Order: sequence, then C-alpha cells, then structure tokens
Amino acid sequence: MSTVWTSQASSIYPYPGAVTVVSANGTNNGILWALQHGGSSSGNDVLRAYNALNLADELYNSDQAGSRDLPGIVGNQFESIIVDNGKVYVPSTGQRQLSVYGLLP
Repeated sequence: MSTVWTSQASSIYPYPGAVTVVSANGTNNGILWALQHGGSSSGNDVLRAYNALNLADELYNSDQAGSRDLPGIVGNQFESIIVDNGKVYVPSTGQRQLSVYGLLP
C-alpha cells in the first residue's frame, strides 16, 4: 500500500460523501463502486463504477441512461451496497425497493 494518493476520481462527493465497496474477479478487474447520495439533478442517488487501479477511469454511472438506471433515493448515508456474483444491489428504504445492476442481455 502507498501512503500517498496514486489516483483520484474526477467526481466530487459533497457531504455526506459516498458509500464505497470494492469488487474483483479473482486477482483481475478491480472495480470501486460508489453510491453518491443525491448526486443526480433530480436528487436521486447515483451509482458509479471506477477502475480500481485508476480512479480517473469512470466505467459506469447510473445517471448516464436517464431514469432507467437511477436507484431512487436511498434514504440515508449508512445504507450499504452489496456486490455478489456479477451484480450490484442497492437498497432504497426511502422507497422500499431494491435496485439490482448487472449486464443487460
């Protein structure tokens, strides 16, 4: 591990910041997932994915496809996202829903 920054995302996360989790396919393809609270223009949360080796490389964000991918309003900054078996799960207690992200068929 390095004691100095090695990369930085271009997105800014104002208070209360973001919930983050790292996933990987074995020792390859590390992804940093970040759930930004209130990050879209509509006030919804935004799920972002970054290359774990270079955070300047944003792979995906849920605001790219309009309302199709938005997870809704999660409710509070303490709710966590879960990554399992190629899918990302985002709870939304404010709307009592669970958004599931994965590859489209």
